[in-house]
Amino acid sequence: MPATLYNIVVENDADYYRAFSFKDAGGVAIDITGAKLVMKVRRHASDATVFLTTSTDNGDIVLYDPVNGAFTIFIAQGRLAELTVGNYDQSLIITLNGVKTAIWEGLFTVNPGPSR
Repeated sequence: MPATLYNIVVENDADYYRAFSFKDAGGVAIDITGAKLVMKVRRHASDATVFLTTSTDNGDIVLYDPVNGAFTIFIAQGRLAELTVGNYDQSLIITLNGVKTAIWEGLFTVNPGPSR
């Protein structure tokens, strides 16, 4: 299944926390029990430097209802404040039963927050 285009916009003065559900093209939840997820953020997809990594391994992505494909992504404000304001490329990859699949790809936009 091809990756979905999904853009993320954050402000560097607040945490980013969202819940998601991984579903097939027909809207049926996909069981992600035992899966590993990783999202990396680079200035350009072809760059070697990774500016931000969130994953199930580092605890930023939590599978809270894996049978129903449900997970959360949390990025602390302090990590967002370390990023230069602007656009980055990002993608979310799931590894399930040894197979890596792109769930989504898109822009990761860091906006300046007035309360930083």
